[in-house]
Amino acid sequence: MPDATRSVAAADSDKAFALSARMSRDVAVMAGRLTRLLERSTMPPDSPLAQGRVFLSAMFDAHAAEQEQPSAETHPLDRLAAYLSLTRLEVDLIVLAGMADEHEGYASIMRSLNPRSEPYATTGLGAQLMCEGARDRFELRQTL
Repeated sequence: MPDATRSVAAADSDKAFALSARMSRDVAVMAGRLTRLLERSTMPPDSPLAQGRVFLSAMFDAHAAEQEQPSAETHPLDRLAAYLSLTRLEVDLIVLAGMADEHEGYASIMRSLNPRSEPYATTGLGAQLMCEGARDRFELRQTL
């Protein structure tokens, strides 16, 4: 029986890894968006945010190109989105809110961007990342 137990544990571990990899990829895509935002701002090359931009770009490059592995089970974020009828904007806000918990590097960048130096994204950062114009900002305010 120990072999059967090991194979079940390995299958559970593979499933958990696939779920985690998907979330890491979603966060890396958001990191790419944040990288583009930071590239448009001026900052000294040796500033913490300039170093953070390098980190964000590296995380995007490392994870975003990974192919999602097909799974028989729906990802928890997709189940949540379906159950609550969440829009793409709302799902993106959840991913943005969870970035600091994904990796301490993301937390450090969020701390640099937060006016109170907290390791969390602000509503203003969400607006800069997800809104192109007045209509988008209106929709974001309606969502929040």
